Amino acid sequence: MLLERNAATGREVHVEEKDGLLIVRKTVPKDVMNRYLDHNKAEQNAIPQKSYKSELRKKNMWKVASIPTIVIEQWKKEGIDLWKDEDWPKVRAKLNDPEYKWLRTSPGKV
Repeated sequence: MLLERNAATGREVHVEEKDGLLIVRKTVPKDVMNRYLDHNKAEQNAIPQKSYKSELRKKNMWKVASIPTIVIEQWKKEGIDLWKDEDWPKVRAKLNDPEYKWLRTSPGKV
């Protein structure tokens, strides 16, 4: 049963009962996620790799990643809480993993 649908993001929350358990499933359309990741790719490729470090020297802080909330929720299920300092080594490892390359918005390692 559809419990909630966000018209702006396409995110849906479905609820079903199975074997005495209440199962909640959250989904985001693939095209929405692809647009999000394409935007991250564009940010990551905006500064040529060679000039990247010199660009960073001009700033005290810079954006290194943009993580969709559905990914944050999945990581939380895996025991990684983005908002806890003690979990940041795990977050950093995820962001440096090639599987999650397009969550980063700048080249190099986090």
